[in-house]
Amino acid sequence: MFGLRTIVVALLVFLMETDPSSSLHAPSFSLNHAKSYLGSSKRWARTTVSWATGEAKPILGPWPAAYPAKDYCSKCGLCDTSFVANVTTSCAFIGDGMARAVQFEEAVHGRSRLLRSAFDDDGPTNPKCSDTTLGPGRGSATVDGPLDEARFGVLEEILYARAKPSVVGSQWSGVVTTICQSLMETGAVDAVALVAADPKDALEPLPILARTPSDLLRGRGVKPSLAPSLALLNEVKADPSIKRLLFCGVGCSVQALRAVQADLGLDELYVLGTHCVDNSPSVNATKTFLNAAGIDTQAVEAAGDGLAYEFMADFKVHVKRSSPSFSSSSSPSSPSFFSSEMQDSGVEQNDSYEKIPYFCLPGTVAEVAIAPSCLTCFDYTNGLADLVVGYMGAPLEGGSEMTSQWQQVRYHIICCN
Repeated sequence: MFGLRTIVVALLVFLMETDPSSSLHAPSFSLNHAKSYLGSSKRWARTTVSWATGEAKPILGPWPAAYPAKDYCSKCGLCDTSFVANVTTSCAFIGDGMARAVQFEEAVHGRSRLLRSAFDDDGPTNPKCSDTTLGPGRGSATVDGPLDEARFGVLEEILYARAKPSVVGSQWSGVVTTICQSLMETGAVDAVALVAADPKDALEPLPILARTPSDLLRGRGVKPSLAPSLALLNEVKADPSIKRLLFCGVGCSVQALRAVQADLGLDELYVLGTHCVDNSPSVNATKTFLNAAGIDTQAVEAAGDGLAYEFMADFKVHVKRSSPSFSSSSSPSSPSFFSSEMQDSGVEQNDSYEKIPYFCLPGTVAEVAIAPSCLTCFDYTNGLADLVVGYMGAPLEGGSEMTSQWQQVRYHIICCN
């Protein structure tokens, strides 16, 4: 059995391009999945319990009014399962909320993050943390390790990577998709919990359990609205064939997952987190934002094109429209980037970009386009995940587009059994 870190290191060496300024080492490794006091089944919220099963019933009322966090609910999916019983001790937006991440951090990673600088009067606080640099062609700027932890959470190493070749249909180059496929192909996991695109609307998030590498392709691309990633928890717990799970999700869902993971009956839980900021509360809100930015979402849908956008460090919203291109002999029946046939169709990806300055957007657009939960979130960088991939902290190279941009990859896997 391969350790998660060993697999990821090999993947970055052989299947991806990494920033040569960062170095990787691959000692033998075993993930500590922290089966501890987190998520005790004795903690009950004010929910309805089924006398037949002894489990709490999922909330079926309208969102967000019927949900405990009300307008601040991030729609993580926990309340759509029997694990709603744990909501008062799990939800990132109820009670102590994200302050619980401090105690979760030590249980998950073996210690809390280091907050003091190496240049404090007391001297270095973590001699193991090595310096990182900005990489080839960008000069060298030293960053002290402990301050990296203050910003990003407990970590072993930070590096930059991009998939080569890029994965067709991905928003960036496909680093997350490539890692997931590698873990599944090597037999390290039995299933991957991820958010796919709804076949009826590519911008609509749809949680799925992927069991084959081809299933994983449904998860390509970022879904820019709140996604109920944890709605799969009952299915995971009830399936005896799933003992090693890889969960992909954003900070609020990862915190809730960490609180209940001991009750899932898993032998191993691996968490691949992504950066997350300013999600829309619904798909309609996403489309309202894009239309306000001058993007005709109806035309994009009619053409079966992929659509992705991100708020970038150049103070512009980068909107990428991806059109599939293939010969008639290899054309799939459903010419969409999110069809299961796409990767095997000899398809090429034709991208076009619009880059809209922030200050050219309507002043009221954020009122409907950004969920209240995102405006109150303090974990954009996903500090409780084992491995995190995202664009935050990665240098934005002038002239390069999403599919050629570096992605920051951070290891939080430091505990060994």
